[in-house]
Amino acid sequence: MKMEDFDLRQDPFPIVPDGPVHNWAGREGLKEDLVDLISGVRARDIGVTEFGIIYGEYGSGKSHALRYLKTLIDEDVEEFSSLAFYVERPRVATKLNFLELYKYIIISLGRERLKQICLRVRAIVDERVGELARIAEKAGVGPVGDSSSFVDVAIENLRAQDRPMTRLLMRGAGEGSKVFEFLAGMEKCDGAEFDG
Repeated sequence: MKMEDFDLRQDPFPIVPDGPVHNWAGREGLKEDLVDLISGVRARDIGVTEFGIIYGEYGSGKSHALRYLKTLIDEDVEEFSSLAFYVERPRVATKLNFLELYKYIIISLGRERLKQICLRVRAIVDERVGELARIAEKAGVGPVGDSSSFVDVAIENLRAQDRPMTRLLMRGAGEGSKVFEFLAGMEKCDGAEFDG
């Protein structure tokens, strides 16, 4: 039999799938358990934590299952507002530690995707700045020509631990930004955020 006999252009269940995986290969009950597991850690369910271990013999479908879940998270933007990464090898450095894994994830994320995240953060802060300017105008402060003075106020309304990263990501929305290089550990930060 050939793949063409089944109207296929490529193997739907490769040993190590490359790219999105839309076809589930395995027991339906296991699929439901795994989808339930990842559904439990959505943004609206913050505070709920889940942990699972997928184990099995070589070729039993571990990578396939993980890539299927990654595809589900990446493509179902209504349900998930998350980033999913598949780390092919558990060893991303000579000696694995959290910092090396973090750098691997940032590099996998890529400069363009990080810039899109930075633009989104900037838009959210700008929206809040606009709200503050409108509140000030309604309070009789008068028309506010330059609402940029509200940026610090908008950021101060965030949780203290989120403020430095928000400022850093806002800078990443600008041209010539080195935020990606800093987050990937390639260069020192050129601003006050995370100084030292």
